[in-house]
Amino acid sequence: MDIQATKLELIKMLMEVDKVSILQEIKEVLRSEANFASEEIVAYTTKGEALTKEQYIRSLKEISEEIKNGAQTFSSEEVLEYVLNQDKR
Repeated sequence: MDIQATKLELIKMLMEVDKVSILQEIKEVLRSEANFASEEIVAYTTKGEALTKEQYIRSLKEISEEIKNGAQTFSSEEVLEYVLNQDKR
């Protein structure tokens, strides 16, 4: 069964529900799912802290702003060289 057919089936079932308590439960399930999606972990910081999508986007914007304001950056080659040569330091 495709998603549209499932939605229509649910709508038909909802239209026949006579108990407010059942409708409230369904409403809470749908709300919690919507909240879960917005709070889903999409990335981790270098310190291992979890980031939601909103936090990750905000972090990227902050980093971009710091770079625009002159923050030091490194190329992939420079980072690789640093990592590979850490033993020699």
